[in-house]
Amino acid sequence: PHIGLPDPDHRLVGAVVHEVLEQIVIEVTKAARLGYDEALEGAPVSIPWPSASRVDDLLNEAARRVVFDEGLSGFGLARLLVAGAGPVLSVAADVEWNGATMLEGVLAPEITGGVAMPRSGRIIAFRADRLDRGPAATDYKTGRPLSNGKKAETRFDHLFKKVSRGRVLQAVAYALAGPSDSGVGRYVYLKPDIGDAPPESRVIEAAASEEVLSSAFFAAVETIETALETGAAFPRVREADGKKADHCRFCSVAEGCRQDDSVFRRRLEELMEDDESNEITAMAAARGLWWLGVEREPDL
Repeated sequence: PHIGLPDPDHRLVGAVVHEVLEQIVIEVTKAARLGYDEALEGAPVSIPWPSASRVDDLLNEAARRVVFDEGLSGFGLARLLVAGAGPVLSVAADVEWNGATMLEGVLAPEITGGVAMPRSGRIIAFRADRLDRGPAATDYKTGRPLSNGKKAETRFDHLFKKVSRGRVLQAVAYALAGPSDSGVGRYVYLKPDIGDAPPESRVIEAAASEEVLSSAFFAAVETIETALETGAAFPRVREADGKKADHCRFCSVAEGCRQDDSVFRRRLEELMEDDESNEITAMAAARGLWWLGVEREPDL
């Protein structure tokens, strides 16, 4: 009796959308969950957008599976998820299926792969929602676009800054997995209402040939690797530039955190500013995470 009412939140709607888009491709390719290299060996195919009745069937089937997996079958939540996912799929039909007609050059849905780190040799594994010829790997996003910049240069700059901070790494990993710097990673944003963002912002691409992105990716992941190896961890309740951390809004344990404790925040910032203790490996690694992708003001 003390649990809250189920909420058809963004995560559940996204799960339904991803499953429907995967099934649309599987019905033609008859294969999924392939490795990156294995998928590259296949022949590209064209994927037609299903009829309205077939989309409805796929939606209902996916919604039932999602609520069952979440243990919410008895709450009548599936119908709400269908209503929420329908408009998102309409955007996918317009953006990826050229106005609900045909998607060309598809190799496989739901592929897995990895990128080897130069220093450690550690494999950074990933899963992409779709692989097309090129090769181009796509990740569907049901939230707002990464950037609402009107110019392509502005959107690229926003992507670069996110990668530099280790926050948006999937697309670059997809691109680096491709052969001979020919790979491309794509984010496709399917949220129906994107405000004042231009239509072009729905698709953000990262190419392996763009060295500035690959360099930022490897630098960010190596910094994170060092923190993992030394056991460095701290509550990032503030960003290094003084802004409140966005992830605090979505954290499942935020109520038990000291994010609103101004004394705690100030002490954390002072600790990360202090460079006197850099001989402590874990502390140096923590500071590396704190300042990742941020240009520090020079000391006067």
